[in-house]
Amino acid sequence: MSLEIIENKNRFYDLYQTIHSIDLPQPEPPEIDFNTEIVLAAFFGRKPTGGYSIEFGDAQLVDKSKFNAEVLTKEPLTGSILTQAVTSPYALASVKRGEIKEIVFLNRDGDILKQIKLH
Repeated sequence: MSLEIIENKNRFYDLYQTIHSIDLPQPEPPEIDFNTEIVLAAFFGRKPTGGYSIEFGDAQLVDKSKFNAEVLTKEPLTGSILTQAVTSPYALASVKRGEIKEIVFLNRDGDILKQIKLH
């Protein structure tokens, strides 16, 4: 799993083009005002079949400077009928920047997966 924060338009456009590199035509990236917003990105990695997912769950501003984002993953049950194709699940979410100085990614049990200080 890879977790990151995107704080500028160029990095976001590069990432968006990579995510949609096999889509024809490539969709236009959503407009994000990086003066007031940041983008949270979660990547589950390359998986051998369908049935895997990653998403953001609960999110909360702990105080003015710290934002917690829950990252939820799901794997297929043994014996499930699955799409036989390599997949790369991901999730993106925009967050109002405000006075946030740190993003903390947590799993469903509240354990810290990664902490990132904003620039």
